[in-house]
Formats: sequence, structure tokens, C-alpha cells
Amino acid sequence: MPFVPGRPTQFHIIILTGRDGGIVEGLRAGADVYFRKPYDLEDLVAQIEKGMVATRIRIFSVQDSLTGLFRRRILDAVFALESAKLQRGGQPLSVILFDIDHYQERQRYLRASCG
Repeated sequence: MPFVPGRPTQFHIIILTGRDGGIVEGLRAGADVYFRKPYDLEDLVAQIEKGMVATRIRIFSVQDSLTGLFRRRILDAVFALESAKLQRGGQPLSVILFDIDHYQERQRYLRASCG
């Protein structure tokens, strides 16, 4: 499921246990990583860093780094959620769309001037 504004951010779940077995059950239950005690601290830190990088990549995939605006597929997802919510409540919906002429040229200029 893509990141959607207004929805909870994905959590990375790490199981750290002294119990034998249970790896398959833990991962099927939603854990991202399963460690048995005693654990290697470097492995644990590497898995946490990997999860943080994955979160950053997910954010960059949905949001333009220069403008901070959400990408089209996210807007489509939010539009579907919000329009369904308003339709259930019998509320009206207004949408404003705009187009920026020569956006790529402006974006190149802004990126160059930002450093």
C-alpha cells in the first residue's frame, strides 16, 4: 500500500527474543526482522538503518523533493479516499487543478539555483 497523507506511517517491527523457533510465525504476523538473543548489535543496527532508508525512499517516491508536492499517484489515492468519504456523508466535492507551463524548465532552473 502506498504512503497516503493523513494515514499512519508504516512501522518497522523487530522481534528480539530468547525463545527458540517462532521465526516463521513472527514474520507471518508482520515482523520485518527476527533476532534471537544473544544478538549481534551490528546486525541489529544495520537492520534498523535499512528500515530507515526504506522509509526515506518511500517518502521520496511519493513527494517531489524540490517542491514538496505529492506525486500524481498519491493525489489519486487521496482523491479516491476523500471522495468516498464525502459521498457517504452526502457532502459536495470541489476540485481545483492547475498546470504549470514549462514545469521541467523551471524545475531545472530551481535545482541549479539551489546548489
